[in-house]
Amino acid sequence: MSTSFDDIALQQQRYTMDSEEAARQRAVLMAMVAGESTLLRRGRRRRSLVIAVAVAGIGLAGVGTAAALGVFSEKPADRSIAYCYGSTDLSEDASNRVEFAVGDASGTGDAAAQGLEICAIYWKSGVLSLESPTIDPTIIADPGGNAPVPPLTACIIPSGQLAVFPGGNAVCGSLGLPNAEV
Repeated sequence: MSTSFDDIALQQQRYTMDSEEAARQRAVLMAMVAGESTLLRRGRRRRSLVIAVAVAGIGLAGVGTAAALGVFSEKPADRSIAYCYGSTDLSEDASNRVEFAVGDASGTGDAAAQGLEICAIYWKSGVLSLESPTIDPTIIADPGGNAPVPPLTACIIPSGQLAVFPGGNAVCGSLGLPNAEV
């Protein structure tokens, strides 16, 4: 099957268009591409916004969880006086807390570790108890006592002093306090 020159010329005439038609089709095609590009940009923006909101939500949830678990910590500003609490009540009532000295003469030392150790002695000797009243001032602290010692956690109270509470790591966060750095 041979194709003549006239047949090829006829085919070219069928597929050619005038410049006005070419410009119109080019404009339609460019509008379609621009519209798709706008839709793609909108989709990307929407995805970016969704991702940003999700990341922010996860970050806030992590911070809230960290605060509730008492992950945030700081050193006591006042390293001379500390308190052992008999409950998770922040009141300054003498029937709920025992005051004691911590730190060394230089004011350096690990006040939190010392506070936890001293409070454990108060609990072992029965000075502190989970029963009411929480403090029995007639008992002398004796490290050889055998009363039960609950889990103890060192926190920093608003005055900047060390306070040791009965309870696990989440107790400081539940009271709105930072954990003491041990």
